[in-house]
Amino acid sequence: MGRPRDPTSGARRPPMTLRAKISRSRGRSTVLAAALLLGVGMLGACGSTEKKESGDGSGDDLTSLGYSVLGKGGGHWIRMIDEVTAAAKADGITVKVSDPQFDAAKQVDQVQDLITQGVQALIIAALDPNAIEAAVTMAKDAGVKVIADISDFKGADAYVGIDECSRGKIVGAYVATWWKENRTDAPKIFESNADSLGGSLPDRTDCMVEAIKAGIPETKVVSDLEAWQEQDGYDAMTDVLSAHPDVNLVLGSNNEGTWGHVSAAEAAGRKPGKDIFFATVDGQEKTLKMVLDGRVLVADRIKQEVEGPLLVETAQKLLRGDLEPGARITVDTTVITRDNAQGELDAIS
Repeated sequence: MGRPRDPTSGARRPPMTLRAKISRSRGRSTVLAAALLLGVGMLGACGSTEKKESGDGSGDDLTSLGYSVLGKGGGHWIRMIDEVTAAAKADGITVKVSDPQFDAAKQVDQVQDLITQGVQALIIAALDPNAIEAAVTMAKDAGVKVIADISDFKGADAYVGIDECSRGKIVGAYVATWWKENRTDAPKIFESNADSLGGSLPDRTDCMVEAIKAGIPETKVVSDLEAWQEQDGYDAMTDVLSAHPDVNLVLGSNNEGTWGHVSAAEAAGRKPGKDIFFATVDGQEKTLKMVLDGRVLVADRIKQEVEGPLLVETAQKLLRGDLEPGARITVDTTVITRDNAQGELDAIS
């Protein structure tokens, strides 16, 4: 099934940030009953492919770990750096963090520099899953273990992340149920994606759309653009509102893009939570406050306090030989609505 095309151009606009072409094949599961979804966490249980026999002690202990994030400009990554660093420090591990500032070429250079500095394992949140392959090859040649964080890529020894389609369907099914109970019109959607980051990230919003259409067949996607940084989110929302003033539902792929969308809608005189509605994933503090005040209808939150230590533990197991290469470890998320947003805010404050 092809991606929806933007009617304003006759073809899908290129990403507003990276321009890597991503293959977009995926499996689809059936939509879960909406009644089971409200307040329920992600379905993917944490798991791993561990060796049946533990290491015999001949493996190395992890003492130096490299961590390459997308960029420190996002609240999620600042929190992730804190959680990874704290978990590593507790085990006597030094963490070297690189900040490519959302520049894929810079990320490759920085990761190669971390390898040269002698790290034993690398956690990489890849900006471009194709470009990062050169650095991954260098890591392999140096005997460095590589963990893919959030976005999977070729050559990683393990992946720690989320079942993106399941989380998208859960959020989408909540939207469909709420919409049928509170609205009489059909959703006209702006789908804001993060496709260039690769892996299963396109599933975030695609599976939201799938679940909404399953509940409300007359749903239409009027625009589908990449806009996962805040300014890009603002600009894209401004363009969409100009071309499609009847858009009434925006599906965001992350925090920053959604913040930009909401700001642009308000600047255009729209009223989030009243005449235009927002659903997103990756709910951090600012997003949770938007859920609480009604500007965002629903979000979900990945718990960095769980993922950070899990990334460090995965690196340790790989280095000791206690984890088979190719392991995929899924982290749960929590659906956020006005009913539980305050509790989640209290938990992360």
